[in-house]
Amino acid sequence: MGHDHDKCHRGFYQTLERPDTKSPCCNLTDCRPTSGRQVDGHYEVKVNGAWVSVPPAKILKQSAPDLGFHVCAPFKFNGQPDHLYCVVVPPEI
Repeated sequence: MGHDHDKCHRGFYQTLERPDTKSPCCNLTDCRPTSGRQVDGHYEVKVNGAWVSVPPAKILKQSAPDLGFHVCAPFKFNGQPDHLYCVVVPPEI
């Protein structure tokens, strides 16, 4: 997922701020579209092929241009939910 995502998401990613530090959330190397789901009242997203539970404090209150899930995490993400930079979820219906 995410091949050529920079063409429509570059400007969007540049506006994101990490909820915990208020610093820039990500750039084109660590933000990407992903799969996501709601499980037992919380979100999970796929990062590097593995499902990761998203801490509520990592969820941004804005929608992506494609209205999908996006994750911003270190390139060498170690699977620890607290190490996610931020997560964008689709708008709730």
